[in-house]
Amino acid sequence: MKTMCLNDLRTGDIVLSTKGSYGIVLKNTDRGDLIKWYYSKVSHRSINKFRTFRCLTGNMRFCVFSYKENDRIIKVWRINDVRRVGSMPIGGDENFMDDVFPEFELIYDDTVKEVTMDEVEEKFGCKVKIKND
Repeated sequence: MKTMCLNDLRTGDIVLSTKGSYGIVLKNTDRGDLIKWYYSKVSHRSINKFRTFRCLTGNMRFCVFSYKENDRIIKVWRINDVRRVGSMPIGGDENFMDDVFPEFELIYDDTVKEVTMDEVEEKFGCKVKIKND
């Protein structure tokens, strides 16, 4: 899976943020390039918000003050035929996109599992020291 940047996104791409929000990319609108956020898998509720690409950095991190430092786009799905976007998903769990909408292909996955040092030490069964190469 390749690394993506903001400019790689296309109209019709479905994105997932670290906040658990799904959005659809809309490029070259009269308001510029946008993401229409439409569903939160955390609250299981519809969202009706538009955000311009100006709210994101080139590496797809949110850069506005209302977002946390690590908030970013972590997954991108693409459909070959943008005319089929009408079948886009309206919500679900982690496997929802793959299970229900196979015409959307996962093309980018930047998920990182955050763990505490206690969890790492429990996993290894001993004290752990992290070293840099």
